[in-house]
Amino acid sequence: AELRHLRGGATSIFGSGKYAGLLRNVDKEKINNNPKGVPEYQTFPVGDSGGKVCNDSTTACGCGSYNYKINKNYYFGPHIGEGINDYGINEFMCLQQQGLFSNKLAVIHGVAATPAIIRGLAKAGSTLIWSPRSNVSLYGDTARVTVYDNMGVTIALGTDWIYSGSGNMLREYQCADFLNAYYFDHHFSDYD
Repeated sequence: AELRHLRGGATSIFGSGKYAGLLRNVDKEKINNNPKGVPEYQTFPVGDSGGKVCNDSTTACGCGSYNYKINKNYYFGPHIGEGINDYGINEFMCLQQQGLFSNKLAVIHGVAATPAIIRGLAKAGSTLIWSPRSNVSLYGDTARVTVYDNMGVTIALGTDWIYSGSGNMLREYQCADFLNAYYFDHHFSDYD
């Protein structure tokens, strides 16, 4: 996967594992005692892998059972709201209640976000890392990037994992461009 990204022009990666390789792995740098500006990457930031916390799939399932593994001193890139059910909305609501919406937060996916949640992210100065190919492949839908953009949230592009995402950023750009042309009425310019 790293070689595919290197061939596509990538110079840095941000992903789980903290492995050393050919590219700069941004989340590995924290291990080497770099300053706290280095981001923390987490796939399951509230310990909810497999839906174990909120089995009834409603937003009313609460936050008490979540096991927050978050250091508020670091920039934070969690997979949040990945999917199209109320469980993803609950993750957002609980992270917001914990005071984690900030300019240090870069949400990966954000598919489940409602306009109210997006407004909260925008007000806090949070960022969205959009992975359209993986979202469409796994859920048949993707983040409401036009709403994020209209509300002032900065949007970055990421490939997610190799199983459902793009092999490199060039392929992810191609997917984003297709969605922009055919589903978002060219909301984003070529420059964007």
